[in-house]
Amino acid sequence: MVNMKKFLLTIGLLAVSITGCGKEKNSLIPIDIEEYERVVYDSAEVMQGDITPIISLKVLPADMENVSYFPAKNEMEVDRIFVKAGDFVHAGDVMVTFKSREIQEKVTEYENELAEIKLLIDHYEKLKKIDKTTDYASDIKQLKKDMQVTSMYLEEQKAILKNYSIVAEKNGVVNFVSDMLYYGIVNSNDNVITVMYGEGDYYATADADDVYEIGTVYHMTNNVGEYEMELVSIEEEESQKKLHFRPYGSDAKVYTKTLDLVIEKETLKNVMYVSEKCIFEKDGKYYVYVINEDGFRSGLEVKIGDTVDGNTIIKSGVNAGDKVVIVK
Repeated sequence: MVNMKKFLLTIGLLAVSITGCGKEKNSLIPIDIEEYERVVYDSAEVMQGDITPIISLKVLPADMENVSYFPAKNEMEVDRIFVKAGDFVHAGDVMVTFKSREIQEKVTEYENELAEIKLLIDHYEKLKKIDKTTDYASDIKQLKKDMQVTSMYLEEQKAILKNYSIVAEKNGVVNFVSDMLYYGIVNSNDNVITVMYGEGDYYATADADDVYEIGTVYHMTNNVGEYEMELVSIEEEESQKKLHFRPYGSDAKVYTKTLDLVIEKETLKNVMYVSEKCIFEKDGKYYVYVINEDGFRSGLEVKIGDTVDGNTIIKSGVNAGDKVVIVK
């Protein structure tokens, strides 16, 4: 016969045990596990076809100098502006004048006095021929002294007047005219005009492997115009060449900060290429990351050729149509 007391005790223990487990389960904090997300890479496709290498050179002035011009003193009032950026100027050309009414009036006054003195001298010289009895020598002598003094005053005022204008020192090109001139008042520390002077010789630095021939005339451009420049000499350096150019034609002159020279090389037929941003180097070898159908990448070694306009030629290691990761 089953011991009823023992049976009831067992059932009670089981009930306590089950109730305790239930309380522990309810106190657990749930954990959110994020779903797996595949990495998406910026990529480029390996292309195949014809590609034309282009040499792009910046051609710079070899003997040019920029000369800046400043007003002679503070609070000068602008009278006239005769030039704008890009204008060619000759030595002695007035580019800007400032208002100087008082000094200009003195210059005019002295010029008129000199003209009157000259007329008087001419008058006395004629009287000498007509009237032999009267001596006009002393009068003429005094007038000539007056002329010397007046000329001295005139030159003095003209020297002062030079401070009221800005004049080109040599032949050159205006490459800067300050907006402050158009406001009407400028000060002595204001750079109001800049002119580029020089003989027109230019140079460019090129790769040593590229071939150039002295005497070749190249077509160059900038944001102002187009120019014909002749290659006159080549300096061989360690891994580069220094190319020297001169304006083509006996009367040709070029005054500009920089010129652009673009040379197309022989077209490469049916080659594979990819953006140079996909190539990376390690231990002297070159690699790309190829993306498979599942979106995973793997590194592959490649043999490369020249880089043309941002695209690097691939000789081996990948196939046309492959997707490769942009790493730069």
